[in-house]
Amino acid sequence: MASTFHFFRDTLQINLNTIRALNAPGGATIVFGARSITLSELISDYSYVIAADELKVPSGVVAIQNSDAITPASVTVLAQKIDGALRVSVAGVAGEAGANGEPGESGIEPSDPPGGKPVVLPGGNGGNGGDGENGGPGGNITVRYASATTTPTGAVPGGAGGAAGHGGPGGAG
Repeated sequence: MASTFHFFRDTLQINLNTIRALNAPGGATIVFGARSITLSELISDYSYVIAADELKVPSGVVAIQNSDAITPASVTVLAQKIDGALRVSVAGVAGEAGANGEPGESGIEPSDPPGGKPVVLPGGNGGNGGDGENGGPGGNITVRYASATTTPTGAVPGGAGGAAGHGGPGGAG
């Protein structure tokens, strides 16, 4: 079961150092609450709840990647006022690569009678590689606010599909 970490202050800056200092395990939900929060960045592998009277977003883009296709990450922002262009993205995980194709059949046949030179024919074609798996779904974004200098936006693109497997090697011959 995923754990929840709470971090409340009068003022708070959310960045790489703040998140790492919590030592939260992957998949945890981190709850930040403060009168004034400056949001610089978020780290993938976590879900977030951010509650503030005033949320400052100097860089504009906050993007995380899902680390688990089964339990998608989420970002929830609750603010009276958002100062800056809040653009949140929670992308899905990439699909797994397809399996490699089977090797082709050998074109070398034993001689008849035994002990003579083998018959060398062209080898068979290798098998097709398998299809890559579908990418995972994007996460969840909720933004609630009373006023904002720029309308917040969110994107939850699905993960890229996995690469196709390589074709199998041709048979000897």
